[in-house]
Amino acid sequence: MQNKADFSFWLEFNKLKTNGEPLKDSSIYKYVHAIDTISKDMMAEGVINRNIYKFADVLGLEQAINAIKENKNFNIKNDTGNNMYSVALEHYKEFIQNRYGGQFHFLFGNNA
Repeated sequence: MQNKADFSFWLEFNKLKTNGEPLKDSSIYKYVHAIDTISKDMMAEGVINRNIYKFADVLGLEQAINAIKENKNFNIKNDTGNNMYSVALEHYKEFIQNRYGGQFHFLFGNNA
């Protein structure tokens, strides 16, 4: 899936930790794979009908994320994972908003 690879790349070059440092490779890996885990779990429960990486429109993605965040099992998993799953969703939403909103600064941050 192209969005998955592009999301990973976007995280590497566009997201910083709260202390201003770039995300570690392990954090990027966890966020990227959290989207797959959420997709699998929520498709199995009938909350969404396709993998989150297949959403390319912001409105559809936001509706899916809202439905996911209302799911009891997602919230249990998210609490157990110290909110990593909800953070992954928010990062992916930002990625899609930037990409399809004309603000996708792929290689060079805001200087592209």
